[in-house]
Amino acid sequence: MFDVKIFSNGLSILYTAVTNNKGYLFINGEIIRGPFNILGPLEISPNGKNYALCAGKDKEYIFLNNKKFGPYDVVTFPVFSYDSKKIAYVIKFTNKFYVIFDNKKFGGYDLITRVSFIAKNYKFYYTALINSKWFFVFDKIIEGPYDFIGDICISKDGKNYIYIIKKDNKLYLVQNKNLIGSYNYINTPIFINNNEFVYSSKIDKNWFIIYNKNRIGPYDYIYPKIKIVDNYIFFIARKNKKTKFYKFRI
Repeated sequence: MFDVKIFSNGLSILYTAVTNNKGYLFINGEIIRGPFNILGPLEISPNGKNYALCAGKDKEYIFLNNKKFGPYDVVTFPVFSYDSKKIAYVIKFTNKFYVIFDNKKFGGYDLITRVSFIAKNYKFYYTALINSKWFFVFDKIIEGPYDFIGDICISKDGKNYIYIIKKDNKLYLVQNKNLIGSYNYINTPIFINNNEFVYSSKIDKNWFIIYNKNRIGPYDYIYPKIKIVDNYIFFIARKNKKTKFYKFRI
């Protein structure tokens, strides 16, 4: 058994499985699609009423409930919008990768990963590989080249974004096209509100919490998870061989 999803009624279980070397899509134990030689990802919409399956025999297709789209050389990374009304997915066509959205092709890259919609609208972002370098693509914005792209964080209003990159053997944050810092290590940044964010990073041998360009620290180590509650930053850090729970008012 590969993917298991549950419909919104809480009673219908959708899943993919392989039997006798063939792939199938099941609902409550009954085969509804298949057999397939190629069985890719299965996704269900946020409202639990729609599904998307990537599968095929010689060529690959995407199945959206009772509809079938394709054939493609490769189809993968299906993702539904937050309101469940739209879907985007990645295809390979003539040795290039594209995002398909609203029957339109976007891209033409060596590889595309991490497609995701922005909350409350139909804009989406993804990472793309071109000639061994990575780019961040957000709406009509293309940023790069980078050696590597790490965690990505989008503000709740969908207007601001930050992400981790590696360039020339150093780690940086990118905020709306601007490089921030030069670090040995960065833990996942989080937005406090739509404009401000916080993260932990290692600079030389010390760790710091960084908020509004201010440093809290140094510490010997800061554990990855940071919480923001009632205008306080909460985190766990080690200093002088002692691990403690810390909080700072924002």
